[in-house]
Amino acid sequence: LADEFLTLGWDDSSYPNLKPSASLFEWENEERTVEKEHDILLIIACSESKIPVICSDYGEHGGYGVKSTIDTDKLFLDSLGEETLASTYVRAYPQLATKNWLTWDYQNLLEDYIKKVKCYDDFSPSGKMLMSKSKLVVVAYQSTSHLESMIADIPTIFFWNKDIMYFKKEYENIYDDLIDCGICHTDPVKAAEFVNKIKDFPEKWWFSEKTRTAREEFLRYNVGDPKLLIDYLLFKVI
Repeated sequence: LADEFLTLGWDDSSYPNLKPSASLFEWENEERTVEKEHDILLIIACSESKIPVICSDYGEHGGYGVKSTIDTDKLFLDSLGEETLASTYVRAYPQLATKNWLTWDYQNLLEDYIKKVKCYDDFSPSGKMLMSKSKLVVVAYQSTSHLESMIADIPTIFFWNKDIMYFKKEYENIYDDLIDCGICHTDPVKAAEFVNKIKDFPEKWWFSEKTRTAREEFLRYNVGDPKLLIDYLLFKVI
């Protein structure tokens, strides 16, 4: 319906009016060098009682979606063990953002684990700042957060819950390289084992050749080069 549709970098030749562009997300240099205060930052989802739109973006919403999400979170947290839980900072959706939404109470659903973590936070205004202060960021669902953290070049792990997040067959391999290097996880127990394996020196894993290549290729294909969008906005050149 649009004369031109700019994406965040991805392309689809079946839409002639679609133009690969980029994200203009910025990470200020001063924030990237902030002293690390948290060993592990776990960012958890927010589930509404009903699915707003039928698409892969809202898999964790609705009765079935939230049950699958909570089951996954519990398996992950249980497999982390109490020592790792004690050094994990849990970031939930800010109350200010969700105050008018009909949402499931994650603090109650995950109560047995939350009382063992370093901190449960649903009030800080900036998740971005929390990420910059963390040695390892774990995002328990597909969201803006795992993209921001990857773009910011912070050691990042995220979950792909195949039970509720569906892809068309031609796109099922989109995460193959990220799964192979350990950035994307489909099994919460194995994800916890991986976190425990790398938690002391996550940078060693993150800056390994295999992980660097997977991250850079994923961002190149799916987030794009900001110069493309800047040139379009200023000079309409794509």
